[in-house]
Amino acid sequence: PSRRPDSPRSWRRNGWSGVIERVVENWLTNVNERGYEIAFCQMLCNKGFRVLHAGKHGQAEQGKDIIAIDPDDIACGFQLKTGDFDLAGWRKIHDQIVELAELPIQHPSVPKGIKHRSFFVTTGEVNDPVRLNINSLNATLVSRGFGPVETILKGQLLRDFIEGHGTFLPKELTDFK
Repeated sequence: PSRRPDSPRSWRRNGWSGVIERVVENWLTNVNERGYEIAFCQMLCNKGFRVLHAGKHGQAEQGKDIIAIDPDDIACGFQLKTGDFDLAGWRKIHDQIVELAELPIQHPSVPKGIKHRSFFVTTGEVNDPVRLNINSLNATLVSRGFGPVETILKGQLLRDFIEGHGTFLPKELTDFK
C-alpha cells in the first residue's frame, strides 16, 4: 500500500524522529493567521523569496497578507487562512481571493502594472467542491488576463516547516540557553 509522503511512518523512513513533526503539526493545527505569518515569511526566505511586506490585516491589504518577490524576480501575493475549507467557508473568503488575484500589488519595490502570482494558503485542506470552485475561478481569471490562484495547503506547509525547522527551532538542547 502506498503511504502519504508526509505521514509519521514516512518521516521515520526519511530519518526524522517524528517529535519535531508532531510539534509542528500540532502548532499548525492550532495557530491563527497571525500566529504563523512570521514563520511563513521565514520559510519563504529559506526558499529564496524576498519578503517586502507582512502584517496589517484589513481592507487596505487588497487580499494580500504577504507581498514577496520569488527567486525568479516575480512579485507574489499570499492570502493566509487557517483550517479546512468547505464551500460555505470558501464563499466567505471568495472576494478576498478574487482581490488577491485581480488587484495589482501596490508596493514601492514592485513596478506598477506588472502581473503577479497569487497564493491561497491555509493550514488545513480544501474539499472537492472548493477545489472545483478554485479551478473554475482560475479559468475565469486566466480568460480575463490574470494569473491563476495557486494553493498551499496543510501537507505542503507541514513539509516546508519541517524541512526548515532548523532555521527557527533549536536543534540542540544548548540552543535553549
